[in-house]
Amino acid sequence: MPELPLILQLALRNLWRNPRRTLTALASLMFATGVVTFLGAMNDGWLHGMRDNFILTFSGHWQVHGPRPMAVDRLDPRLIRAISPRTERDGLGSVGAAATGVRIVAIDPLHELAVSRLGSYQIDGHCLGELGEREVVLGRDVARTLNARMGSHVVLTAEGRSGELVSELFTVCAQLQTGAPQIDRRFAVIPLATARQWLGAEAEYQAIRMRPGAAPIEVETHLRAQLPPDSTLLGWAEIDPMVHQWLRFGEVYGLLVLGIVIALTVAQVSNTMILALYERVREFGLMEALGTRRGQLFALVSTEAAILVVAGGFGGWLLGALAVASSGAGIDFSTVSGAFRFFFMDPVIRPELTGWMAFKVGLALAVSALLGGLYPAWVAARLDPVEAMRWH
Repeated sequence: MPELPLILQLALRNLWRNPRRTLTALASLMFATGVVTFLGAMNDGWLHGMRDNFILTFSGHWQVHGPRPMAVDRLDPRLIRAISPRTERDGLGSVGAAATGVRIVAIDPLHELAVSRLGSYQIDGHCLGELGEREVVLGRDVARTLNARMGSHVVLTAEGRSGELVSELFTVCAQLQTGAPQIDRRFAVIPLATARQWLGAEAEYQAIRMRPGAAPIEVETHLRAQLPPDSTLLGWAEIDPMVHQWLRFGEVYGLLVLGIVIALTVAQVSNTMILALYERVREFGLMEALGTRRGQLFALVSTEAAILVVAGGFGGWLLGALAVASSGAGIDFSTVSGAFRFFFMDPVIRPELTGWMAFKVGLALAVSALLGGLYPAWVAARLDPVEAMRWH
């Protein structure tokens, strides 16, 4: 459009005619955009941390359940980092007169540490990667309940091959302190070879960890192509739907915050533009009388609103990005995170400013500019020149 540069010049001049109001509107927009950018980065950091903690603490990205194991030598090492067989049984752990229910988890010590982070959560010993035949790693709360320490003897009881209860004596060689109650309060980890001899239990499933940077869809397609007959492939969201629901809740929360910011931005822009409109009614009437088309008036007022939103939004995004950069070490919520440990929430949230978040903020600002400037621009374009020039 040939008149676009002139419209830009007029829009900038009109905004600067009342610098106090314009600067106040810009400050409000910058604050709102900065806050939503920082909150969005915190929300993304929280969600990504929760997802990674759940996947890498124990579950894995995928699990293969079935009577036949997946052939490891047929997996693409560019997509799959590690795979480890496991079996799990409910049982009873006892030391003397103390007893508690446990989840007996049998692992392959040679491969488990490449799939999960369990090894990094060991305290009072580090034996998970080389578990002896009669050694056990207890969850921290299980050990406290049983008053068991490194070197203590624990009797584990579970259902055997024929349905009878069988017991075995194990020596505690380490404890697990993950912060996740479902692990710390329940787990008793033993070697898979011992579970075969003691319970007659073969591996019930294989936990799989993909390579960093691999495309999940590509990995899943590859795994399904190698899936043995009568086996089931479960993604991390199917393994524990509750965690997935919490992640979805976090995404909805982020959209809600964006919606609030859009509403505030629309209100601020509309208020600024309507006040400016009533101060310039006679001016608009004179412009129409001199030949300015209504479409040009509409474009002029819309451009002023767009300039406000773009300038305020970009400045606010920079402020939000600066706040994210200054909190690189994370924000510690240890004092209030106890209730969320069940969902693998990291007590230290590290904000992440992603490209997707920047796109959502930009889209919200574009919608705000459209909605905030639409009504004032429509009013300006509908003015009658004669009545407008008589406006007091």
